[in-house]
Amino acid sequence: MLATFEERKFRAVSIMEKMGIEQKVILHFIKNNIPAFFDHSCLSRMPGDVLNIVKDFERDYGYTVYAVTTEHFSFGLCHTLLFVSKYPEDWEKEFVEHINVFFTYAYVYNKSFPYNSDVGRVSICSFYGNLRRMD
Repeated sequence: MLATFEERKFRAVSIMEKMGIEQKVILHFIKNNIPAFFDHSCLSRMPGDVLNIVKDFERDYGYTVYAVTTEHFSFGLCHTLLFVSKYPEDWEKEFVEHINVFFTYAYVYNKSFPYNSDVGRVSICSFYGNLRRMD
């Protein structure tokens, strides 16, 4: 059975709280359905082009994105979309907490080389309410 949008959103809020994301950011997500955006680990306003990537991903896959990180790697500028799957049976394995590092499934959009974009597991570090991709 597929999770409804409200069920995915409830799960996303639970994950955001575990990650230590600020309550005002979580409330903004609840009210506006706009994920938290961290540009090189700093909370920021999400640019329109990134929001379009998020909305396209949510529409195409039926998942709910709750946070986005942006980092430069040797292989390009990457927007990492952290999401809740529409399949509740995946929820336990799609997010694993270990101290203040989280292992989660994500869609990584490589802005420099879009053909290298893919879904996979990433590690995220949380500090002072901000998120940063570690790998």
